[in-house]
Amino acid sequence: MDVELRKHSEALRAEERSRARGDQDLSLRLEAAETGGLHITFMGTVWLFLGAVLATMSPEIAALNG
Repeated sequence: MDVELRKHSEALRAEERSRARGDQDLSLRLEAAETGGLHITFMGTVWLFLGAVLATMSPEIAALNG
């Protein structure tokens, strides 16, 4: 009975370690997915700002061209 209890306890510990590694791996992947596109979001913001500036400057640009 003690041997079986020890086997089950060790199996539970091994499963716990395996799940902890899996959780850590998943957490790292989620973090990479969330922050991996940060530069893309920043560039989108830059282009949006630049487009808004250029759209409001059309009369000035037209006056320069003549």
